Amino acid sequence: MIHVVANTRLPSEKANGSQTMKTAEALAVEMGRLVLWAPARFPPPEVRGVRDPFAYHGARRNFRLRLLPSFDLVTPIARSLPPFLGRLVFYLQGASFSVLAAAMASVSPGELWYTRDVYFFLLFAPLASRLGKRVVLEAHHDLPALGGWTRRVLASCDGLVAITRGLARSLAESGADPRRILVLPDGVDLAPFRGLPSREEARRNLGLDPSRPTVVYAGHLYPWKGIDTLVLAAPRVPEALFLVVGGTPDDRRRIERAAAREGAENVVLTGHVPPTRVPLHLAAADCLVLPNSGREPISRLYTSPLKLFEYLAAGRPIVASDLPSLAEVLAHERTALLVPPDDALALAGGVRRILSDAPLAGRLAAEGRTLAERFTWERRACRLARYLKTGETRDE
Repeated sequence: MIHVVANTRLPSEKANGSQTMKTAEALAVEMGRLVLWAPARFPPPEVRGVRDPFAYHGARRNFRLRLLPSFDLVTPIARSLPPFLGRLVFYLQGASFSVLAAAMASVSPGELWYTRDVYFFLLFAPLASRLGKRVVLEAHHDLPALGGWTRRVLASCDGLVAITRGLARSLAESGADPRRILVLPDGVDLAPFRGLPSREEARRNLGLDPSRPTVVYAGHLYPWKGIDTLVLAAPRVPEALFLVVGGTPDDRRRIERAAAREGAENVVLTGHVPPTRVPLHLAAADCLVLPNSGREPISRLYTSPLKLFEYLAAGRPIVASDLPSLAEVLAHERTALLVPPDDALALAGGVRRILSDAPLAGRLAAEGRTLAERFTWERRACRLARYLKTGETRDE
């Protein structure tokens, strides 16, 4: 039996919920019996009323989901608190879940514990070998600076998975043996992208003008995602509709204010869209944009965005920021146009080039769709299972 531990609200309006569920689903196929441990938390407005995380995230019921209590005041009150108290509430939730998950791991049957929760990892890894258990971390960001403790845990743990090469280097700098780190980007479920409608049909289904060029961004609207650059670029391509799919109410209000300030009347925000509806929105696009900022390490070095692989699977041309994290997957003028990050003129120029050069757009879309075949959740789980069983880190 394998146990997966993730401090991820399920169902979740964020990509980490889908990543957790699809990882568990695919890994259960490769490894057999699997239990996913996650916190029981208050739902935000976007998923309030959703009762079935399997259906919401499009995952098969081939594993068991167990929810643990945690001290969760994040959704009810954190947004109304001053920043310091909001962060305190956030850390209390994470700490309470990690401590309880470590306690459950200590007494539950099952040798292998696979986690994306850094604090569970730092708590449980020192105990695991004494209890005859193994613990492996899937890192999605750099580790907290806890001095010698972090270094000792990394040196003695049973395995490390990094979603980018930049993150693998960070783990090595923190004390991990680089020869034992598996670099494994995120993935995509290709099934929802088979048989997508034409651009015009998708636009009609969404109530959009089928004849107007359409540029789509799908995902959250955090500043490091580069959405502010998109807002600045949009007025420079006035003939196109810029459709922004997703985001929390607070972030949408911020972007709406920015669009009004910049005269970006061609920016339309949909609000939250369930994961199963995202492919239809991507199908409506003449161009998909991934305008990540280069100002923060999480964007520049550590992120492996689910939207990147969904964009590829949708078979639409991509304009993306030329960042190490994204260039690990994308190749300029082969599978995407890569433009300087945080540069609205460059982003607008890339979009205009896609809209005006049909052969280029078609070639990028076709090469991208072929590339998506290499990044399915099934292939990812197969490689991960081999690593968990043998420690093999070489590329296929």
